[in-house]
Amino acid sequence: MTVAIALLALLLYWGELSLAEALGAWRELPLTTWLTVLAIHLGIYLCRTLRFAALLPGERTPAFPQLLAISSAHNLAAYVMPAKTGEASLLLYLKGLCGISGSESFTKGIERAGTKVAINSDREAPIFKDIDLGIVADINA
Repeated sequence: MTVAIALLALLLYWGELSLAEALGAWRELPLTTWLTVLAIHLGIYLCRTLRFAALLPGERTPAFPQLLAISSAHNLAAYVMPAKTGEASLLLYLKGLCGISGSESFTKGIERAGTKVAINSDREAPIFKDIDLGIVADINA
């Protein structure tokens, strides 16, 4: 809760917006608009949680409430952190709270793909053992 309050304070500061202005704008919203937006956000959080559950290794997938908390924290970080750095937060949450590495969740996620292709500059990269076609190259070259 403390983190959420701190992030809200930062957003108000960066947006050069006072709390009174934000609350005033919020009060002007019709209830139907507010409820619609709330329902959309809840749907996004639930769908992302289900997606994460499908992509994680079955035996290591956390219980739904814990995964919902991870997904919610990830969504918040993705929304407020600059330059998409919040997207990396999912890997940190999974590692810290569940002991699941990013490579485990990634390889589980591509498991059902038809043909799997990987490009990596390291010919010994672990991803090469899980794919159909491996290309050793620098994608940025």
